[in-house]
Amino acid sequence: MRYTRCATTQLDAAVCCSHGKHSIARLMKTSRNVIKKSKECVIYALIVAQVILLCYLLALDIPTTILVSVLCGLPIAILCNALLQDRPHLRYTDMSVVMFSAGGFGMLIGCIVDLGQLGLYGLLSWCQSSPSAQIGTGLETFLTKAQLTPWTYVGMFAGGNIGMFLSEKLTRNPPGQHRAQPHMYLICNIGMWVGMLAGESAAMMLIDIASLFWSALAMVVFMLLGMILGMIAFLNLSDRIKDWRSAIPSKA
Repeated sequence: MRYTRCATTQLDAAVCCSHGKHSIARLMKTSRNVIKKSKECVIYALIVAQVILLCYLLALDIPTTILVSVLCGLPIAILCNALLQDRPHLRYTDMSVVMFSAGGFGMLIGCIVDLGQLGLYGLLSWCQSSPSAQIGTGLETFLTKAQLTPWTYVGMFAGGNIGMFLSEKLTRNPPGQHRAQPHMYLICNIGMWVGMLAGESAAMMLIDIASLFWSALAMVVFMLLGMILGMIAFLNLSDRIKDWRSAIPSKA
């Protein structure tokens, strides 16, 4: 009788332990799903907010802003979330989407702070009339741009890095991918900065051949695309250098 009670007690304990493990597993799964959905909602909000801020910089009226947000902002947000869900195995997918949504949002906020009453059209008009603002790659050109729009760069770096840091902390990486190391953040920032400058310089070529509206639109779009493409290019270059160094036989 004593042995029967002991066996029954052990069986009950095992069943309770099994139920407890299943409950913890379900709780963790639910928590991951909540974080995933929250991340998707944040990306939707940031990308649509970018479109609204861009419309503000372009001085569009409210009905046009709503129309552009629905026709352009939502499809871009859907595409970004689809990349996260359907192509998580691709390299830099998560980092690119987060940097684009959070970094682009910070960049546009900084751009609004920098331009103030001047506005994007005022800046482009000044670029047309000032030879010192024309396209160039020298140190003087960079310093001029940095003095004109410092918060644009600060917003890009702050938004992108904070967004990537929170994304790394709250979500699990897909199998085969590792968390970003500190040096990867540095490489991303350099790539974003170079790509943003390149996009801005490319947009400057349109000032003399396009209207102010299209020049302003091209400038913001080229800066956003340059930011992401520069980051991916520098990350790929870093990986190639790392592979090349690992392929070199070490000396005994």
